[in-house]
Amino acid sequence: MMKLVVLALCLFVAVAYASPVFEEETAPESARLPMGAERACTFSVCLSLCRALGYPNGICLDANTCFCWR
Repeated sequence: MMKLVVLALCLFVAVAYASPVFEEETAPESARLPMGAERACTFSVCLSLCRALGYPNGICLDANTCFCWR
């Protein structure tokens, strides 16, 4: 009986160490996002897009590029 308990414990430990540890992916500190030719960059659209991607700040660099940063 003791061998069975030790075997079960060893299998449990092996499964625990074999499972991958999930780490939260982090976005880079900043990103440049092309807005596309059909849509001009505006402050509100750029800021909304940046916030949706997890960046708290965003500003238009030119008519077609939104810059997001932390």
